[in-house]
Amino acid sequence: MNNQLISGTTSSVRPSDMPSPKNLVTIHQPHFLPWLGYINKLAVSDTFIFLDDVDFRRDYFQHRTRIVTRDGALRWATLPVVKHSSGEVIRNIYIHTRGIERVIRIFENEYRHHPNYRQLHAGIWDAMRSSGDRLLDVNMTLIRHLCNLLGLRCRIYLASDLCPRTERTTRIYELARITGGDALLVGSGNMLGIHDTRYWQKRGIAIYRQNFIVAHHKYVQPSSSSFVAMASTVDALFSVGAKTTGMRVMHAKPQLYDLQN
Repeated sequence: MNNQLISGTTSSVRPSDMPSPKNLVTIHQPHFLPWLGYINKLAVSDTFIFLDDVDFRRDYFQHRTRIVTRDGALRWATLPVVKHSSGEVIRNIYIHTRGIERVIRIFENEYRHHPNYRQLHAGIWDAMRSSGDRLLDVNMTLIRHLCNLLGLRCRIYLASDLCPRTERTTRIYELARITGGDALLVGSGNMLGIHDTRYWQKRGIAIYRQNFIVAHHKYVQPSSSSFVAMASTVDALFSVGAKTTGMRVMHAKPQLYDLQN
């Protein structure tokens, strides 16, 4: 997994008006079939580092995602995980043998009548079935497959391959430095609240913030008359296809800005 290139059908995915650091780095936990905002981070980053050696969180996006049901409601689709010790890290989490088939049936039940399901579902399900029973491998295989469908290119690393766990602010800096990063991309979560961002800035790492506004990235959902936000990227894929979904994450002006200004 060390220094792999996710490559797709296009080599230029960064919007023309986006700031251009030499190596924009995103550091994130690996999620299960994540939403468009997560994929947008992959689209605009040069380097993406997956935090595979932090604590696993049950009933979180590491092993579940949101889908839109046939009656237009938002529900969870969850990969059941094997019982594990408290504080176990993501890379050591395994899923139940029949868990993949169970979650595939959930997706099939809700999406099999969508206009792009027939064209795209086999590749997604094959990727899921071929990835083994370790949660990390399932998530990474699916994310790579989504990136290939959408034509994204970026370097990916596993944090555990780069440096050991240390104080979290220090480690974020070390991960960026080791991979040649000169800027960090942060989202709308609590990363800015739990880290000393001045520590990064004093050491030459600029900070850019993602501004992926859900209202700007709506698409037609066959099962709902009004847009249901925050669903898995496969909802967009099955609804409007890979080309239109790609436009949502690559060419929709994510509006990054430097927090130093």
